[in-house]
Amino acid sequence: MIIIGRRGNEVRRPEQPPDRLLYSVGSENKERCDYITLELDVSQGRKLQFLVDSGTDISLVKSYTLLGTAEFEPKDRVRVKSVEGPVIETHGSIETRIREGGIDIPFHFQLVSKQVDLKGDGILGRDFFKSMQARICYKERSLTFRHAGCVMRKKLIPLPELEREAQRGE
Repeated sequence: MIIIGRRGNEVRRPEQPPDRLLYSVGSENKERCDYITLELDVSQGRKLQFLVDSGTDISLVKSYTLLGTAEFEPKDRVRVKSVEGPVIETHGSIETRIREGGIDIPFHFQLVSKQVDLKGDGILGRDFFKSMQARICYKERSLTFRHAGCVMRKKLIPLPELEREAQRGE
């Protein structure tokens, strides 16, 4: 498959293997990325920082954030390819609940190690946006999503602010 890149050059994209899907993850320009904070039922009350990336096929969470508290399904492993990195295989899927505004929202993430190069604890991808009918508003700097008739709004956090918060220990 050939794709025309942003600079007009041809980029060869490897064909996906017929027996296993290959998912795309990550952004090219990490300096322009936005994040939101979410609490998962398996994060022991800790707020996790997720990259908001509508160019990523599936949502990921790093395994170290779960501190051995959760079970995952290794049969659901998939292969992922970041823009700049090699193809890697996830550990499998984890069924969790996003805790937001007193509501528990069921959601599946793919579990990865630190080999996925990104700041923060995971990525919210297109699977999240579709299932939660999510919308990004850059004017208001927010991500809005829905579940069971409830609307939730989260502030988009730019990378420099995220790094300052991490240094302060927030």
